[in-house]
Amino acid sequence: WPRPIGAPCPVRPKVDSARAPGDHTRPSEGNAPMTNTARLCLTTPPVFEPETLAPILSRLLETGRVASVRIDLADTDEAAWTRAANHLMPVAHAADVPCLLTDRPELIQRLGLDGTHLVARTGELGALRKTLGHDTILGAAAGTSRHLAMSLAEAGADYVSIGPVGEAATELLEWWSEMIETPSLIEGGVTADTAPALSEVADFLAPDPTLWTAEDPAAVLAALASDLAG
Repeated sequence: WPRPIGAPCPVRPKVDSARAPGDHTRPSEGNAPMTNTARLCLTTPPVFEPETLAPILSRLLETGRVASVRIDLADTDEAAWTRAANHLMPVAHAADVPCLLTDRPELIQRLGLDGTHLVARTGELGALRKTLGHDTILGAAAGTSRHLAMSLAEAGADYVSIGPVGEAATELLEWWSEMIETPSLIEGGVTADTAPALSEVADFLAPDPTLWTAEDPAAVLAALASDLAG
């Protein structure tokens, strides 16, 4: 992830052109050389068969531009989350990519996951940081609220998610990229058309989950990654 594991992710005005804390202008985690172009964060569909999605994920990770994989199930059954993690986490880890869950921090340590992305449970971030320490990736969604985004960063978020794509999100990202060191993630409407411009102001982009249902998801992601690099 953007910060070295174990190091805090500070919230303070930027003093140079760095886009993320530490010595990196872009995250060095994952299976690709460090680059000044935004990296991609994959989010699963809300409903899927883990056995079917795992080989697709493996091909997507071959692009070398994926920074993380997030399991985002609609099912609240713990067994469903466990089954999904047991299939997808090994694939992600084989590519040296962290695997996260949405809003299920209680499963992180038991399943050996790398972190959680908080949407409905953002109010728990500060307590979770104290409990889980700095080795666990904690991200959180702020919508398009500057106040909430700042609060989450100050509470110890490793990154703050902003979205959906639109004028309000773009304005917030432009301000954030100039002023705040905590990395930003844009999600909700990230497509081949919107991604290139967004990559100029966001550290991470989460492609729309419809990616998974494309005829050739790997080709779609590779094309998106190529657009960002170009």
